[in-house]
Amino acid sequence: MSIGHLNDLYSKHYDYARRSGKPLSSYMIATTPRSGSTLLGLKLWQTGVLGGPTEYLNLPYRHQLARRFGAQNSREYLEQLKTWRTSANGIFGCKLFWSHRVALQAAHPEMLQALAPTAYVFLTRDNKTAQAVSLSRSMQTHSWVASAEKKQQPKYVYRHILKCREYLRWQEEGWQQYLSGQKSKTLSVTYEELAKDPDSTTDNIRAFLGADNRDSAPVTLPEIHVQGNKESKIWQQRFNEDFQRLGYRDMDMQALSADFPGYVGNWSGTFPAAT
Repeated sequence: MSIGHLNDLYSKHYDYARRSGKPLSSYMIATTPRSGSTLLGLKLWQTGVLGGPTEYLNLPYRHQLARRFGAQNSREYLEQLKTWRTSANGIFGCKLFWSHRVALQAAHPEMLQALAPTAYVFLTRDNKTAQAVSLSRSMQTHSWVASAEKKQQPKYVYRHILKCREYLRWQEEGWQQYLSGQKSKTLSVTYEELAKDPDSTTDNIRAFLGADNRDSAPVTLPEIHVQGNKESKIWQQRFNEDFQRLGYRDMDMQALSADFPGYVGNWSGTFPAAT
């Protein structure tokens, strides 16, 4: 079974058995869009010993779960979240983009303080052009996983991909600076490592987080596949050629503060159109 809508992951069907008390340990996948974070989260979740790391702090999913839990405030939400999304061995996991962290720090800092993960998995992507192309295409099609229906065909727009690349750079650098000041341990992982050998990557993270293989209770989840295709590779080559020729010409990078959510602290909640 493949995943069609990401909000399926927030249904009661994927809750763990009710667990009382605080998690024994927690971790956060600190990452950026189009880094393979959904694939990584599902792989870790499938082990049954690493919680269910997904976007619990992303506003639409947060609202969806809060309604289901009957939570009236952020404290109740986090309590219910940890009650139903902590694996039997006491490990809770979540995933967060830097832009969402910026928004939460401004609006609900108490949620970040209450989470206080004991470890971070810092997921990045080496091929920044491929990541920017992927973001541009997904923003246009509104398709964030390979099996999801595409609402429209994407078009190549150099300036939009460049904006995507700069936005992703800002997010990654934000995490780098933040994590360098944290006492919690951090494991760095790349999309390329994950795509090449997802099972070994999962095992390395499980060992890093101290989850015993003997506690394994595999969880059945929808499958997800790498979304790139031949057209994406053509776009990457075209962008690299255009960048050599055009660079940042006629590009007002300050406009990013209005175009992209979270950039330099401005949370608009919408992405720019590819024009």
